[in-house]
Amino acid sequence: VALDGKNIRVVLLPRFGSRPWYEIRRRDIQGMIFDLVPRQYQRSTVQITVLKTLRQIIKWQSLREEVPYDSQLFAGLEYPRTNPSKEEKRKGRALTPEEIGALLEAIPYHHRSLIQIMVLTGLRIGEALAMEWKHYAKEEGKTSTGYYRVERTLNHRQEMVNPKTPGSKATLRLGSQAVAILERHRAEQAQLRLQYPGWIDQGDPLIFPTQPTFTGEGTSVLSPRRQPDQLGRYQYADNVRKAIQRAAANAGLGKVNPHDFRHTHASKLISEGCNIKAVSHRLRHTSIQTTLDIYGHLYLDDQQEVADIADRAFNFG
Repeated sequence: VALDGKNIRVVLLPRFGSRPWYEIRRRDIQGMIFDLVPRQYQRSTVQITVLKTLRQIIKWQSLREEVPYDSQLFAGLEYPRTNPSKEEKRKGRALTPEEIGALLEAIPYHHRSLIQIMVLTGLRIGEALAMEWKHYAKEEGKTSTGYYRVERTLNHRQEMVNPKTPGSKATLRLGSQAVAILERHRAEQAQLRLQYPGWIDQGDPLIFPTQPTFTGEGTSVLSPRRQPDQLGRYQYADNVRKAIQRAAANAGLGKVNPHDFRHTHASKLISEGCNIKAVSHRLRHTSIQTTLDIYGHLYLDDQQEVADIADRAFNFG
């Protein structure tokens, strides 16, 4: 069998060299793809060279050791979306509550609070990663609610800049669920600061900074994978995006991007009866027309139902 020696030496041996070939699972191959594309290789390169080489190795070993070859090992693998169109970025995808739950189950624990807050607020990924504790406040009452003041966003160069539009700077109301998530997250973060002396806050403490990675449900068992440097500093949006895409693929959800959480938030508000002005204000769009252009198709357009509503509103006997 003619094999690509460079891919074996540079990609496959560092990743799988110490493991028996028969222990390589589909999730391992999927994880490799999300680590390689697009940071190190283009999708076509991974398909034509890396995966082809790995497939040849596993097939050859199966024949050699007379072990049945798993034909589903390489079938239907997911790849990160590297260049979605402007229209695709704008429209996004609305996830169901069941899909959100499956994604949260599949993603590493340290990303869960971030995703939950993005779903509950409709924040953009850069705005969420730029969140600082000084802009968050909890209000005590019969039910604990609160607010967050959106002041900055994190751009692709890891710089804190003004949000997308002047109107994006605004105060977001938080419900009791969002407040509970943030309070739990703050308590866990305080423990991590004590546990890791190398933690360095970048200016004002961030709500979702780089932090250690863990296995399981909580912050007790460190992941065996390489731990991140510079705890407390800004997270890279690309790393978060890849973690979401990897988890979505492992959960069988297809392609999911961070902006889909904003679309999910808006779509759910509309389905629950929120008017277009309230949704537009929540998303901090420049105008209601922007909200209508993106989400107008979700609103009632049954003209007979509209006529029936008018009849009930104006009863002339």
